[in-house]
Amino acid sequence: WWTRPNFFKFWEMGPYSHVEILFENNLCFSVSPREQKCRWKYITDIETSGKWDIYQVSDDQNTISRVKLSCTLEEGKGYDWICIFFNFILPFNEHDRRKWICSELAAAKVYLLRKAYKYDPNSLFYKIVKPNL
Repeated sequence: WWTRPNFFKFWEMGPYSHVEILFENNLCFSVSPREQKCRWKYITDIETSGKWDIYQVSDDQNTISRVKLSCTLEEGKGYDWICIFFNFILPFNEHDRRKWICSELAAAKVYLLRKAYKYDPNSLFYKIVKPNL
């Protein structure tokens, strides 16, 4: 519930609560409150379970290599509870520059968006996949 936009952004509400960056062979990179840090993880059923929506970003090997290297540099960094509290529960636009939330990580590393900490999973979806809605 905490990665949903606040009441005043009702037009960005949607079904998403988490973002993973998917590479080849079901290797994913993200950060979650459960693991408390940025990590690589194999999600073996990510393409077959029906629990995930997958959006192709790029098949360009230079882009994939850039994102993979960028993710590796963030490995082990913590989960940003300050961002969750002060962006999505209270509207103060604060975050910890040394930590991440899942959608912020994808917005910054994959899409190179400025102020990536402002994106929850649904607003990132509306920015990238459905920009004209």
